[in-house]
Amino acid sequence: MKTYFIGLIFLLLMVSCGKDQAEKDEEIILNYLKDNNIKAWRHSSGIYYLMTKTNDTAEMIYPSYSSRIYIKYKGYLTDGTIFDQTREGDTAEFVLNQLIYGWQYGIPLMKKGESQLLLVPSELGYGDYQNNIIPANSVLIFEIDLLDFK
Repeated sequence: MKTYFIGLIFLLLMVSCGKDQAEKDEEIILNYLKDNNIKAWRHSSGIYYLMTKTNDTAEMIYPSYSSRIYIKYKGYLTDGTIFDQTREGDTAEFVLNQLIYGWQYGIPLMKKGESQLLLVPSELGYGDYQNNIIPANSVLIFEIDLLDFK
């Protein structure tokens, strides 16, 4: 019984000493914001966002989960490595509910004609899976221009 109790204490200490991925991502995001002098809002989902261009003349209509969105975007890692972007002069078209969760939370905060800087913790991006040049457990950063949605 004594051995079991000591083993249980050891296990609890080991678990409590390590940060879980969500805490690591939060720390990475906060450090990125601080290092780049960016003041962003934290959404309850865990994403951080900053509207870099607002559209005060647009109707107060926002994309929904099932909207088809038309955007320009650039995605990169916290070290600046670009992993995806729309080509010059092109527009990307997606159905919002088919995209990563970070976009499903962030894009509905935008109106047509607005731009956003979006920081996505790994669990709302690709999680612990490597995706092409994106390492597992990566915080993702996106610059998104919402051109239109239907």
